[in-house]
Amino acid sequence: MYCVVSYVITGSPGTGKHTVADSISDIIKFDIIDINRIARESGLIIDGEVDTEILAGMMDVQKPSIIVGHLAPYVISNRCMVKKAVVLRRSPYELYDIYKSRRYSRQKILDNVGAEILDIIYSDASNTFDVVIQIDTTGNTPAHNTQRVLQAMTHDTSSDEVRWLHQISENGDMQRFFEFNR
Repeated sequence: MYCVVSYVITGSPGTGKHTVADSISDIIKFDIIDINRIARESGLIIDGEVDTEILAGMMDVQKPSIIVGHLAPYVISNRCMVKKAVVLRRSPYELYDIYKSRRYSRQKILDNVGAEILDIIYSDASNTFDVVIQIDTTGNTPAHNTQRVLQAMTHDTSSDEVRWLHQISENGDMQRFFEFNR
């Protein structure tokens, strides 16, 4: 498999990945490879789950592109030349409301918010890609987020410090976002 990738934009659902990727693509004129669309069009989503092994085998990018999707750390291998991966982050409080408005099931809301709180995609991206920058999109406009991501992609910038677990613990909201068996 031959793969050339310049940038990856990943993060939990609802963080603004596709909006930012579309805007950046308009600016730098790179093609967008939408991992979710590929999975959907290939029939790889069954009962809400994606066969990432098959999907990874389908990722054959022939020119520098922006690869976007929350599955990027699981389907883009180190064989690809990823210049930078940008992980978009968003407050679990905002994500909870976004998921409710999308009519996600309670379990899907808790799974996605829990993954954001526990830094799952950021951690997996850090284990997959050499350069990973995280950007907190909480409360920002799409234009602001686009500029922040473009800056992170084209310059040496530091990651935002994101500590959702610490925040929800201090707020006493562990029970809101996690179900505990007693």
